[in-house]
Amino acid sequence: SCIPSITRGVSCVAFRFNGDMWLFDAGEASQIQIQKSRVKASKIKKIFITHAHGDHSFGLPGVMCLMGQSTQDERGKADDNGAPMEPIDIYGPEGTRDLVRAMVQLTYSRVVPPYRIHELKNVPFRNYRSYQPPTPVVRTRADARFGEVNGGRDIYPDERGRWHLLDEGELSVQAAAMQHTVPCVGYVVKEKTRA
Repeated sequence: SCIPSITRGVSCVAFRFNGDMWLFDAGEASQIQIQKSRVKASKIKKIFITHAHGDHSFGLPGVMCLMGQSTQDERGKADDNGAPMEPIDIYGPEGTRDLVRAMVQLTYSRVVPPYRIHELKNVPFRNYRSYQPPTPVVRTRADARFGEVNGGRDIYPDERGRWHLLDEGELSVQAAAMQHTVPCVGYVVKEKTRA
C-alpha cells in the first residue's frame, strides 16, 4: 500500500473549504493524481503532513512545483497589479521544516510558491514495539530565494497532548499523536457548533 502503481496512488487527501483546497499528506506521485482530478493546484492553500515516511511526503516537492507553476500561470492571466502571493502553510511534525527545505533547496526548485512551515514540536514516539528509531540530524536554513517566507511557527502541545494549529472561523484544526513506527500525528478538522 505504500508504493504507487499505475492504478493506485498513495496517501494524499484533498479537502475543499470555502473554495480553497487543503491537502492531507502528499505521497509519491501526488502531483500526477492532482492533475488527473478536478483539484486546481493554484487553490491549494494548506498542506498537513502526518509523518515523514515517503508514502506520505515524497510527493511534496512535486506538488509544490506544480502549485508554483499553476499559481504563476493563473496570476499572469488574472492579476497584473503585482500583489504578493499568499504563502502556502505547511504543517507537520518536527523535522518537516528540514525535510521541505532540503527537498526544495537541493533540487534548486525555485518555481515553488511562497511557503511557511509550522512544526509540531514534542511529538512522542508511540510505537507498540520497543524499537526506537534514531533521530536524524539535519540542519538546514531558511532561504527566501527558494520560496520560504517568515511566519512559520513552532507549535507545542497543550496539557492534554493536542496541538492547536488553526482556527479559520467556521473550522478549527487540531492534531494528536498517533501510534506508528515514527513520530506521527493525526489531524482533526472540526466544524464549529451552530445554533
